[in-house]
Amino acid sequence: TIIILGISLFPYFYMIVQSLAPWDQVDKVMMPDGFTLKSYEYLLGGNGAANASMWIKSLVNSFIVSLPTAIISVLVGLLVGYSVSKMKNFKGEKVIMNSLLFQMFFPVIILLVPRYIISKPLTNTYLG
Repeated sequence: TIIILGISLFPYFYMIVQSLAPWDQVDKVMMPDGFTLKSYEYLLGGNGAANASMWIKSLVNSFIVSLPTAIISVLVGLLVGYSVSKMKNFKGEKVIMNSLLFQMFFPVIILLVPRYIISKPLTNTYLG
């Protein structure tokens, strides 16, 4: 289990180490010679780099899209799960249960191309 834990946590460790590495050593060595916070200064708008207000605007836009989506998904799942678990022997119970089971037979990756085709015209909008 320790080996699996190490394999699982390695990408996060590597990402943190590379984010603290000097710019000339990023993705060239596993462990850099020294560590610096210049990348974070650049990200947050220091030294005339990326404008901090643009970064905050992008974060707010992400919340505008993700929070309502998450809330609606949880509410719909809650209502469907409650109704299916409490109501027994109702008309359409087998259809609902079989449709839920049928969806689990297919991997989510097969929906990647259709989702891309549908969402491509919605790029840079709140709906996309």
